[in-house]
Amino acid sequence: MGDIDWWVWVIVAVVAVLAIGALVASLGKGRSTEHRRSEAAELRERAREAQEEAQVRETEAAATRAEVEEAKVRADELARRADEQKQSAVQLNDDAREHLAKADRIDPDVDNEGDAIGNSADERGVRDDASGNHRRA
Repeated sequence: MGDIDWWVWVIVAVVAVLAIGALVASLGKGRSTEHRRSEAAELRERAREAQEEAQVRETEAAATRAEVEEAKVRADELARRADEQKQSAVQLNDDAREHLAKADRIDPDVDNEGDAIGNSADERGVRDDASGNHRRA
């Protein structure tokens, strides 16, 4: 060692330590970068799966909305039919009352005030129900 001064050995040792440190840092950074790439790929996969699930749910929601609209249309149609049937029933009841009133007017056994001369409507088994309609007892 007499040929090379001690301070040259110190410089060589420092350079070697710095080179080894740079290599270790580079390897650590490479691992960190690879880990981050892997994590990013995993997050992208989760996002893709979530988007697919969201698409499925949006399609289901649209189908359900269509069913609701169809049910509303059906309910409106049923309500309209019920109203028509109610009107028809009211008209038939009105017609029946008119026929009974006419029958009472032309019946020789009923005077014009609705009192029976012989057989009254009650005696013939005809009574008014709660809605005012004549019915057979």
